[in-house]
Amino acid sequence: MSKIDYELYQVKKGEEHLDYLFSSLSLLEKLKLKVDQSHYDRVYSGSVESKDATGEVLESLFMKFNLEFPADYRSRSMSVSDVVVLHENGNDRAYFCDSIGFVEVPQFFQPGLAVTMDTDDLTVDGHFGTWHSIDTKQIGGKDFYLMEHDEYGDEAASIIVDATGKLVAEDLWEGFTPEIVAMIAQEQGLHADLENYLAAAEGYSEENYNQIDGRMDTQSKLTPGDDTKSQPEKQPNQKPSVLEKLKQKKDAVEEQKKLPPLPQRETGRDHTTLE
Repeated sequence: MSKIDYELYQVKKGEEHLDYLFSSLSLLEKLKLKVDQSHYDRVYSGSVESKDATGEVLESLFMKFNLEFPADYRSRSMSVSDVVVLHENGNDRAYFCDSIGFVEVPQFFQPGLAVTMDTDDLTVDGHFGTWHSIDTKQIGGKDFYLMEHDEYGDEAASIIVDATGKLVAEDLWEGFTPEIVAMIAQEQGLHADLENYLAAAEGYSEENYNQIDGRMDTQSKLTPGDDTKSQPEKQPNQKPSVLEKLKQKKDAVEEQKKLPPLPQRETGRDHTTLE
C-alpha cells in the first residue's frame, strides 16, 4: 500500500500562545484568533499508509499519537488545537484537530488571510472595492463565506470566497442556494457530498420554477477581466427589473385565460378535467 507523508504541529509554549492551546475552532473564532503557522511548532514528521479517504488517514494518525506512539516521539498526545499537514502529490494540506473530527485550515500556510464571519474590508481579485461577511456555509468540510459589498451593500450582487479569500462564485442575489452549493462542491472537487447537493439543487429548481423575483440568474464560472456586467458593484444603479418580470408573467396568465377549455375524458369512475 502506498505511503503519505505528514507533519504534526502543536501550539508553541509561552504565555502569548495560551489562548490557542486546546481551543476549538469555534472558540478561536469567538476570540478572533486565526490558526496560522506562527503559533505552532512542528513536533514530529513521518509517513503513514494512505487510505481511501483523507479522514481515514487523519483518524489513523489520531490513534497513533494517542495509543501507539512512535518510539522517538517526545511530545504530548494529539488533541484539540493540533494541526496535521499532509503532503500528497505535491500538495500540502493542513487539518485542524477540532472537538469533533478534523477541519481543513488552508490559512495555516497564509497568516493573516483567513476569512471569518467578522471579516470586513476584504479585497477580492477581479472585483472593485471591499467586502464583508454576511453568511457562511461548510461544504464538504470546507468553509465558504458569502460577502456583501462594503459600499453598495445589497444594491450589488454578492460573491462567495473560501477561507483564504479566494473567489469561488459571483453574481449572487440569493446567497447559498442549493444550486450554488452544488456548483461549488463540483468545482472544488468535493465529490463525497456532491450527489446530495445535486439532489437538493434539483428539488430547489423544481419548487422555484415559477417564482418571480428577478434574481434567479447565477454564474458558475468566474468572470475574467473587467466585465462590468458580471460585477454589479461597478454599476450600482443597474438592477434587474422585477416589475418587468411581473408584467411578463401577468401577460402570460392573461393569454392562458383566453384559451378554450380542454375537452373532458372518460376515466371509468368519473369525469376529470385536464388542467
